[in-house]
Amino acid sequence: MKKLILASLVGAAALLSTGCENKVGQCNALIKVLNEAQGKIKPAKADPGAFEALAGDLETAAGEVGKAEVKLPELQKFRNDYKQLLLDTAKGMRDASVGAKAGDIAKLGAAAKSMSEMSTRVGKLTQDINQFCGGK
Repeated sequence: MKKLILASLVGAAALLSTGCENKVGQCNALIKVLNEAQGKIKPAKADPGAFEALAGDLETAAGEVGKAEVKLPELQKFRNDYKQLLLDTAKGMRDASVGAKAGDIAKLGAAAKSMSEMSTRVGKLTQDINQFCGGK
């Protein structure tokens, strides 16, 4: 009977440690992909060609983020939200390019507002990821 209890405790401890390692490992993998994608995005100068180039970089980064393999539903949501954020930002950069080419101040203003909102979304998403991955 003592052997059965001991075996059960060891098994439970192994499952718990594997579950934590799984979460930590998946968090680390996702964060690595996000950081690598972010590192490939170059700041844009204020001209249409640079806006287009940045949009392309953002779309490439979104594709890489979308390929991150995570199994936990929370991390899948973070991955998908970050991917969408990159795609939305790319669209904003393309809109800025169109506005700059046309000299459309209203379109440029809307694109700038969109970029500002993206910054807020990135901050919130980063905070949520850190909270989830840092929590027990």
